[in-house]
Amino acid sequence: LTLISNGGIYDIESRNLKIDGNINAFTRDYEIVASTLFWDSSKNEILSDKKVQIVGKRFFAEGDTMTATTDKATLNKNVKAVFYGK
Repeated sequence: LTLISNGGIYDIESRNLKIDGNINAFTRDYEIVASTLFWDSSKNEILSDKKVQIVGKRFFAEGDTMTATTDKATLNKNVKAVFYGK
């Protein structure tokens, strides 16, 4: 995961990271666009309580909140998705 944002705060004691402002996170298969993300290092989860968009090569999905782990992302509240054919 490669992440670009306007700023963030890393808590040395808890090892948690709060990221704010025009966030673009990239993987090989998709991009996450958000205004705020929180990485909980003890659970290895990325959380957001703000709108999140996930854009893949053949789909687009968004929701009002998100929880993501290394193998899945769960969008919640007002989820919308578009899947594109070949």
